[in-house]
Amino acid sequence: VGGKDLIKRSWKDLSDYVTLICDGVNLTSRLTELRPHVLLFLNIPKYSAGTVPWGHSSDPESQQRIDDKKIEVIGLTTASLATLQMGGHGDRICQCSEVQLTTRKVIPMQVDGEPCRLGPSIITIKLRNQAFVVQKSRRIDGSSPAHYLP
Repeated sequence: VGGKDLIKRSWKDLSDYVTLICDGVNLTSRLTELRPHVLLFLNIPKYSAGTVPWGHSSDPESQQRIDDKKIEVIGLTTASLATLQMGGHGDRICQCSEVQLTTRKVIPMQVDGEPCRLGPSIITIKLRNQAFVVQKSRRIDGSSPAHYLP
C-alpha cells in the first residue's frame, strides 16, 4: 500500500475522491488546482528523516510552530515528494485548527508511517491536548556551558 500506488500514480486525481474542509472553509477547489498526489497533515516541522515539507517562511504569521495549536496541511506531488530529501517542500494549503477530510472511495493512506487502506470515511483532525517536552539545549561552538541555545 502506498509505494506501489505512488509509482503507478493511481491517485493522481486525489481531489476527485476527497473533500477537504479546514476551519469550516471548503478547500477542495485548491486541491483541484494543485493536483497533489499526497495530503500531509503535520503539527511538527520535521517529517520523514528530517525533511521540512512546509518549507521556511519569511512571514511570521505563516511560520510553522509546534506550540501554535495549528495543523499544517500540505499537498505533495510526485515531484515534490522526490525533492523533499534535497531540501524541497510541498504546496502550503493552509494552517488551521480543525480539518475534516471526507473520502468517497477506498484510498491508500498512512497514519504515523503505517500503511492501510481507508474505506469511504469522514475524518476529523483537531488538537486534543498539549504536553510539555523536555529537550537538551544546543551548545554554541566555543562558548562556555552557560551560553546554550534553547
